Amino acid sequence: MQFAPLPPRSDFSEFVSKLDIGDVRARFGFPVEAESLWPLLAPRIPDCRAIGAWNGRSLVGAGMLAKFAPGQWEFALIVRSDLKRRRIGTALVHHAFAKARALGAGEVVAHVRSDNTAARGLVRSLGFVAVGGPGLEQFYAARLSTEQTVG
Repeated sequence: MQFAPLPPRSDFSEFVSKLDIGDVRARFGFPVEAESLWPLLAPRIPDCRAIGAWNGRSLVGAGMLAKFAPGQWEFALIVRSDLKRRRIGTALVHHAFAKARALGAGEVVAHVRSDNTAARGLVRSLGFVAVGGPGLEQFYAARLSTEQTVG
């Protein structure tokens, strides 16, 4: 698997066609069309890094790092529904940790819908701890150290 910035324009239709509506709703809280999904994953704003996980020429997962506060970056993640449980999300998080450290972050935060059991399990298994959140969202934080490795 290779990691690279998501290009500003790409044929995103294959990736979106492989997303289950439940996975999109779990990540964004509502279903979205392919044209609407791209700006959510790769927004063109300062202090934002969109990362793609590629298997050959196929996009299999996407993550976004956005500066949340000084020394703190937020990470969001979505993996193709038909390729879940193959450690793509785990690899993307480790890659994001390395990128966040390079950007000067001491902490990465994630917002996970409380009904997204798989994502809550993933973030906890990667060292995130629950730090609160209102109703439908749970907030998790992971302290970064120089000892953490990219998986």
